Amino acid sequence: MTRELRIGLFAEGTTDERFLPSIIKRTIERLSKNSPVHIDACDIIIIRSDADKFTQKAVEAARKGFKDYNIDILCLHADADDKNDSNTYKTRIDPALAAIQKAGEDVCQVIVPLVPVWMTEAWMLADKECFKREIGTSKSYSELGLNKKPEKEGKPKEAIREAIRKAYAGKPKKRRKELDITDLYQIIGQSTSLSELDKLSSYSTFRKLLASKLQFLN
Repeated sequence: MTRELRIGLFAEGTTDERFLPSIIKRTIERLSKNSPVHIDACDIIIIRSDADKFTQKAVEAARKGFKDYNIDILCLHADADDKNDSNTYKTRIDPALAAIQKAGEDVCQVIVPLVPVWMTEAWMLADKECFKREIGTSKSYSELGLNKKPEKEGKPKEAIREAIRKAYAGKPKKRRKELDITDLYQIIGQSTSLSELDKLSSYSTFRKLLASKLQFLN
């Protein structure tokens, strides 16, 4: 049996919109391998909102996803901006879920929070071999300044930028490849190892929540 799913994603920023869709789609595909129902996950639908506050944005995204795209699940992204996700759930995710539940029948009610510890860029560092391959360097983690575990790196975006700088330091200008962090989001999202992501508590939480919602939808 094959089941097609329509998955919406509300993300905080455009770079998140480039990285997260592949992660979500690949996670669904992996979860469906052990299921009697094969899940045909269509392309992830990016849903944006013009509202001011996070709760309002979430409700608008749930309504737009349901009415305009008939989505089955809405992935609701918010960076933790901290060493754990507790404050983000308390101040953003939980109020948003409560507001969506009260919004009525014309909104998507199947919501999967997606809350990276610190920020999405920490997930980009989960598979460091993939990261090194994509920036084209054989330098060690130590040489690149990537010794910390991804969720222990308080400023992962800056760590990525610094690693890129160190990767190309000392190369003749004519041999340097022009590379910026913005070039990496989509390709790393497509190629990073999900097994390495499993080692991150925030991804593991997302995967389990997604699996529970897939079971809920049969």
